[in-house]
Amino acid sequence: MRPVFVQLRCVPGKTYEVADELFAREIASELYSTSGEYDLLLKIYIPDGVDIGKFINDNVANVPGIVRSLTTLTFTAFQARIRGYACLRSRIRTTRHGPARQHRAATRRPLGRARTILQRPRGTGR
Repeated sequence: MRPVFVQLRCVPGKTYEVADELFAREIASELYSTSGEYDLLLKIYIPDGVDIGKFINDNVANVPGIVRSLTTLTFTAFQARIRGYACLRSRIRTTRHGPARQHRAATRRPLGRARTILQRPRGTGR
């Protein structure tokens, strides 16, 4: 699955209705209200082999109240370890109803250093 971020501009006064509809469709992994040019920031996971543009057009862009969207594709996810403990990460699983959020239990492993370290994800070979 590939993580994709979509920024959404909504009709004034319709932001909460758009957010409710996106959650009702069970496609949102995370959804935030934002300041600036766009009103919502949506994180979704798109299955491998699925056309990203078609998926967003069929599942996101047709929600009533959305005026404009901006899609950002991701390449590499860096894991941050802060103040000697591993950060929480959320995992996504696919159900017969679509993607659903599943949180993994926190593992508090001391790192030996008390500073932020950015790491490459496992399995990249670099």
